[in-house]
Amino acid sequence: MIDIIIPVYNSQQTISKTLESIYKQTIQASVEVYIIDDGSKESYDEILKKYDKVHYYKYLDNKGPGFAREYGMKLSKSEYIMFMDSDDYLYDDMALEHLLDSIKKGDYDAVYGITEEESDTGKIVSYYEGFDTIHSKIYKRTFLNKNRITFPHIYNSEDIAFNNLVIMNTANIGCSNNKVYVYKRRKNSLTKTDYYDTIHIKCYCESLKWVLDNAIRNNISKGIIARLLESSFSYFYYYYYIEKNDMSSIKYLNTLMLYYDNYINYLNFVFTNAWLDYWTRYRKKNVEDKDYFYFLDLCRKNAHNIKC
Repeated sequence: MIDIIIPVYNSQQTISKTLESIYKQTIQASVEVYIIDDGSKESYDEILKKYDKVHYYKYLDNKGPGFAREYGMKLSKSEYIMFMDSDDYLYDDMALEHLLDSIKKGDYDAVYGITEEESDTGKIVSYYEGFDTIHSKIYKRTFLNKNRITFPHIYNSEDIAFNNLVIMNTANIGCSNNKVYVYKRRKNSLTKTDYYDTIHIKCYCESLKWVLDNAIRNNISKGIIARLLESSFSYFYYYYYIEKNDMSSIKYLNTLMLYYDNYINYLNFVFTNAWLDYWTRYRKKNVEDKDYFYFLDLCRKNAHNIKC
């Protein structure tokens, strides 16, 4: 009933905990696991022989988590899909039951629960409830297939692209008020490196362009496209311009600025609880328009003067 797709890349030290958390679930009999090996150097044979109903597929070249998750979607067949990372684990043995009960009772297209973030020391450093990442969520396969929702083949922000498409296709999204997932924050992970911000905004902009091109091709309304762009530029304004004072990153917005100017006149400020509107709501409550418009003008000037 639920297919769990897990990309792995040299994950021999962590995948056992992930699998143990799945195989102690109250509805474990209804779960199939698809492990997509993204070119690991060592074997998983000794680990995987302990578990039944694990489908293991490997390709030699490292192609990134977006490709691996898309590959898993094509191979799997169950009614619902969940994605996990190979160093994370489910919160308790009721996690999948909570999500499955919620999506079935509400006849939702997707349901999300609460994610805990755990440090290397085992300390819980934050709680998160939202719809940007793919952690702590299950999706109805028929909805994903009908709207041709999948992942871009990039190494960062591919999950944000996926969920933006889910939201933009007017998914009926439900929430389980239960802790269901533990995200492991690793000291040496990409998000903790000094160059993460540069990689992130580059990939984030690539993922947004991919989302926009898909949305336009699938005839998603111009108002919804405008809402995504307004939310995204509000995020760029806060995180890179205000918090980081990072003008160098504006160059990655060049292509997106063209989309922004083409669609922003279709924007209406009807907000939902989806992550898509968070930054826009926050900006309108806390920023004078002239400051934000000054930032947009800087982006426009840069787009005219510098090639991506």
